[in-house]
Amino acid sequence: MDHRWNNFDLKRPPFITIPVKHSKFVPLLHAGIDEYFCNHGTYDEVFNETAALLSRLIARRKNSFRRMHGFRDICKLNAALCRLLRVDFKKELDTFRSSLPDVAYEDGTEIYIPARDCYDFLLLRLIAVHKLYERIQNCCTKAAGYFLHQIKVYHFFEISTLLLAVVAKINDLSMKLGNLSTNLYRHLLPFRVKLPRNINPNVYSEPEFAFPKKLEEFDKKRFCNLPSSSLQDTTQMEEELNHLIRADSILAPVRAKCLRKIDVGVEVERQAEERAKTLNIDELTTAEDVKRFILKERKQRSNNSTECITRNIKGHEWLGAVKMFEKKVHNGEARKGLSVFRKFLEAKIN
Repeated sequence: MDHRWNNFDLKRPPFITIPVKHSKFVPLLHAGIDEYFCNHGTYDEVFNETAALLSRLIARRKNSFRRMHGFRDICKLNAALCRLLRVDFKKELDTFRSSLPDVAYEDGTEIYIPARDCYDFLLLRLIAVHKLYERIQNCCTKAAGYFLHQIKVYHFFEISTLLLAVVAKINDLSMKLGNLSTNLYRHLLPFRVKLPRNINPNVYSEPEFAFPKKLEEFDKKRFCNLPSSSLQDTTQMEEELNHLIRADSILAPVRAKCLRKIDVGVEVERQAEERAKTLNIDELTTAEDVKRFILKERKQRSNNSTECITRNIKGHEWLGAVKMFEKKVHNGEARKGLSVFRKFLEAKIN
């Protein structure tokens, strides 16, 4: 059996366009491809985000669960998702679509369309994508059965529940995307015979591939065949839950009791008495006293300028007075500087 579609390093044929004189099928080909892109975009973003979440969960739990059978299936699932990303079928399909004529010309008009070799390569990639979706769903089924058993016995309940939810989301999206690939293959295959062959045998020497008439559709029943014991347990859990729901709906409403109000008093707001900071000018008798006062005020002004003694003095005025005092002390006029600084404080504070 020819498994050429499974060859990841399949040689890409050169993209050649050949002149033909019939193009009435081109609008139908465009319509099928456009419909695929439109439907695929609905699930593509969510599918990629869920696959990325699965990869992060595997990276975090790889050392702890690498020997578990269900986790091995998860790793196989991640490998299939990575391969699906590397195939990049949408890019191949978009390249082929851009090479087609935009409109259908009258018969006899010579136009250029891609050769059949390019079309065959596109169909092979489409079959590979379909098989990858099938592989993804098989891995999801095996992993889901294992994690369902883990949840049943409360073994790593939280992480097993999270992994089961991610696997279920990937399984559902892969089924929808797989059916899109099946429909696209069914639409593209009849147009293969209408594309011209490349008469040059040296360009693409691969033997012709026997394409299947159709691809198998994805069905929920096909990929949800869990063991009978798991199905029985799940059915029993659903019956118990439904019984609880019915019993809860039968119960009569209970009237709430009116409790007597309790006097808990009134909340009293107590404000701390603020002591107004004042300055006694008589304490500044020497230049050393003024220096200590300046250091203390600098620290308080940097922390909270509204609680310091010099809060009424503007910043530039305070800096000017301090600079003047330091200059007088440096020039040997400490007494004069002390007198001027004291008068400045008396005028601004008192």
